[in-house]
Amino acid sequence: MDAARVSGAATDPGSSGGPRRASVGSGPRDTTWRRAIDDLTEGLGAAASARLRVVKLEARRAMQVSMVALALAGAAILMMLTAWFALVGSIVTWAVSAGYRWPWVLLAVAVVCILLGWLGIRGARASLSDINFDATARIMQRQTPGPAGPTTGGQ
Repeated sequence: MDAARVSGAATDPGSSGGPRRASVGSGPRDTTWRRAIDDLTEGLGAAASARLRVVKLEARRAMQVSMVALALAGAAILMMLTAWFALVGSIVTWAVSAGYRWPWVLLAVAVVCILLGWLGIRGARASLSDINFDATARIMQRQTPGPAGPTTGGQ
């Protein structure tokens, strides 16, 4: 028998019988680090999942609002086009029968139509500013790291 076994010292299996070295990562400190890393990754995953859930809910709400708005706008456009054609036709007919030259009447009607179309487009673009993911923006601003670290609360 060799001296290491007689003295009761542990030997490394497969070695020449010398004292066993402590393997890296086998102590209680290592399990604490692993647990901390696991907790950190779990927490980051939960935070990301919560943010994605908020984005998903807001995107779904924005889509539903947009679809209803588009359907109502489509119906309103059809009704307004019918009324507009009737109005323009009657104005042109009235102006020509009153003695105005028809090229000037059509030019005036075209200018009015272009101006009203431009106003309509401006109004439509202004109404789209209501879809802006308010809750997501608040969460992201509240937890955006700045020069002094992440900002929290009261803003």
